Amino acid sequence: MDFQRKYYQESNPKDSVNPIANALFLWTLPFVRRGQRTNLGPDDLFRVLPSDESKGLSDRLERRENNRKTLQG
Repeated sequence: MDFQRKYYQESNPKDSVNPIANALFLWTLPFVRRGQRTNLGPDDLFRVLPSDESKGLSDRLERRENNRKTLQG
């Protein structure tokens, strides 16, 4: 399915955050504040990280499942 919309205009802040802010989820504070002021919608979401895209995740899952089946023989 090749369904894409032009949501997620802003780059994901997790791309450029330092390790401490990442561990403490400090990069989420602006998003939470925005949600307190107004209702959030699809336009407020961030771009998906490449490591979280469904194609890559499903490929990894399939490889691991195939490896598991091979090891079980």
